[in-house]
Amino acid sequence: MKKIYVFCANDVEEVECLTTVDFCRRADIDTTLVSITGEKEVTGRSGITFKADELIEAIDIYDADGLVLPGGGAYEAFEAHEVLTKALREYDAAGKMVAAICASPSVLGRLGILNGRNATVYPDMEVPGMDINWTEQGLEVSDHVITAQGPGKSLTFALTIIYYLCGLEVAEAVSAETMM
Repeated sequence: MKKIYVFCANDVEEVECLTTVDFCRRADIDTTLVSITGEKEVTGRSGITFKADELIEAIDIYDADGLVLPGGGAYEAFEAHEVLTKALREYDAAGKMVAAICASPSVLGRLGILNGRNATVYPDMEVPGMDINWTEQGLEVSDHVITAQGPGKSLTFALTIIYYLCGLEVAEAVSAETMM
């Protein structure tokens, strides 16, 4: 069974975060929602409060097949979290899946993970001065790195993670189950 960690912090974009968790669990991916705030309870950008499964301090961040960063204002907390940013760099170096949506691809950009890649991000969140080919596509997959633009791409983003980890048959089954 494949395993991923989906990270959250206050001001996260709820639809990007929870859609990814929901769809990946439908695909039987071991999906853990991880708070980096020191508390399991998180309040998203739309004022929706929800509870993470674990705190980052309680997991072995290196035992998964991929790391996922939803967007919203939480991207700033993700970028400031040393344990998380170190793991993102190490996953990239190992060729393990790294996925980010909305504002969070900018985190990957500043970490150097997107250098030499096609990537997409929420408009006006591009990182200047880096060797990144920012596109206006809703979703980009470059090797093991998946980026998407924003809340409206949440379903496609989640299905792409499923496709990447589990293959077309599983992604199509989840798509059919959810009437996408």
